[in-house]
Amino acid sequence: MASLQQVQQYLALWFQVGQGIIADDKTYCPQPVLAQGQYSPEFQQCWEALKSLGFENCYLDGTVISLEELLSPAWEITDCARCLMPVALPIGKVLSNACPCSDSPTWPNFDLPMPHVPKGANASLQRICDRIAAGDRRRDFV
Repeated sequence: MASLQQVQQYLALWFQVGQGIIADDKTYCPQPVLAQGQYSPEFQQCWEALKSLGFENCYLDGTVISLEELLSPAWEITDCARCLMPVALPIGKVLSNACPCSDSPTWPNFDLPMPHVPKGANASLQRICDRIAAGDRRRDFV
């Protein structure tokens, strides 16, 4: 079963490569997804709109599972073996075209930076501070 946070991350990553959510005959694909190390206001507005719909009849373009179903115990989010992006899979079963990358001629493109979710800069900075305090002189790039 996917958590709300996992579904939010799933959408954020796919929005970054141009895949949209189809809900109530409307397509959502907010841009930008990230701003200043966190989700952008555009993404937050989209997320709230989808939550208000109860995730019912909300599908990632190129998939057949609704976000509502994804939040049920019968589904999980895992990485696609082809492109490493998150994909929804039924627990204990295999789908042949579970990943939207299966019909995308331009994805994966490993020459471009991979989509990502906001990371806590504080945690990275704290690791650096801890290592400095411990006398470790290795470089730690965030």
